[in-house]
Amino acid sequence: MTNLIVLDFDGTISPISTNPLNVKVSKKMEKSIIELSKANNLMILTGRDSNFVKRFFDSKKIHIVGNYGNKSSLKNKESLLFKKTIQKKIRLFDGVTLENKETSFAIHYRKLKTNKSEFYNWLDSIELCHKNKFKILKGKKVIEFLSKQSISKKDFLEKYLSKHKFSKVVYVGDDLSDILVINFFKNKKWFTGFLVKSKEINSNLLTGIKCIARNEILSNINLVLTS
Repeated sequence: MTNLIVLDFDGTISPISTNPLNVKVSKKMEKSIIELSKANNLMILTGRDSNFVKRFFDSKKIHIVGNYGNKSSLKNKESLLFKKTIQKKIRLFDGVTLENKETSFAIHYRKLKTNKSEFYNWLDSIELCHKNKFKILKGKKVIEFLSKQSISKKDFLEKYLSKHKFSKVVYVGDDLSDILVINFFKNKKWFTGFLVKSKEINSNLLTGIKCIARNEILSNINLVLTS
């Protein structure tokens, strides 16, 4: 059996950017991932649309899974009305943007500089009011709304690994969705998970998880695969 390497995109392969459309992948990272894919199965599992990631990598050689593996879109009347309301509201907050995806939409607020207290109160209120209508995912200065029937990274990978067997699986991510994956599989002998270090994640959530710097990702993957 071969090995499987699963990588998140934002914050893992690429540094987090204040503008989600302006992310970059370093030449060194790009080259290293291509090299890893030659001898291993390599998957990029991300909340990004898959077409965005395909700008950087050849999907014929690397398995690119976008939108957490979801297919259904948020185009019902209620969702479109909610999104329209959000678009109108965020105009009041400089530095806040709305990202439209194939299966979800996300509020990015990394560049928020003013009216922070008002913004966070508003964000808490819409999360509370809509938690029964949408699946809500929180990332680093981003909150994403998906259909209630949507799946998570953990759900996708659990189903995928029930159908495909590998000698070793190495997983690297950087946010709460990745912590869920690592905690779910961490007791499996064939699984190793790493989390990219971040000051934005509560240390209480990191118990039993090995945290590494972005420039240590490739060396740690190789160490696992050669041990």
